[in-house]
Amino acid sequence: MTTMPTTRAEPVTERLRADWLKLRGSLFDPSTRLPALPSVIDDVRRRLEGGERLGLIYVDLSSQGEAERACGWQTHDEVVLRVAEELDRFSRQVLGRADALAQCAVRSDDFVLFVDAEAGERLQRLHEEVESRLHQALSEIADLDAAPPVDSAVALLQVEPTMRIERAI
Repeated sequence: MTTMPTTRAEPVTERLRADWLKLRGSLFDPSTRLPALPSVIDDVRRRLEGGERLGLIYVDLSSQGEAERACGWQTHDEVVLRVAEELDRFSRQVLGRADALAQCAVRSDDFVLFVDAEAGERLQRLHEEVESRLHQALSEIADLDAAPPVDSAVALLQVEPTMRIERAI
C-alpha cells in the first residue's frame, strides 16, 4: 500500500482556511448574513471624523432579555431573522449606498442603521418607516402575541474627542 506524500503547504492552507472561517464567523452573523458592528465601525468612524452628520436607528428585540423567554427561542429566532430580512430590504430599497446596516454582534437581537443625517427630519422619517415596516413584517408571525414589542430609537452621532466612537454608539 502506498501513501501519497503530504506537503508542508497542506497544513498551512488548512490552518489559514480555518482562521479565515473563524474571522468571518466573528464578523458576519451566519443566520442573518448581516455584518456585525465591528465590520462597519471603521467606515462610520472615518465618515464622522470627515465631518459627515450621521444618524443612527437602533432596533432592539431583546426587551431587556425577556423576549426569548416570553415567546420561546424558536419564535424569537424567527423574529430576529424576519427583522434582519426587513431591515436589509429597507436598506437596499430606501437608503443610499454609503448608509450601513449591521447587527450589534454575531447572534445578537439588536441592529443598527447608520444613515446620512444632513437633514434631521429625514432621520425621523426613516425611523418611522422602519417601525412601520417591522410592525407589518412581524404581524405575519403567528406566535408573536406573547413576545414583547420591538423597541427602537434614533440618535444623531457626532465626534466627541474624549469618547471612542464605539462608546458613543
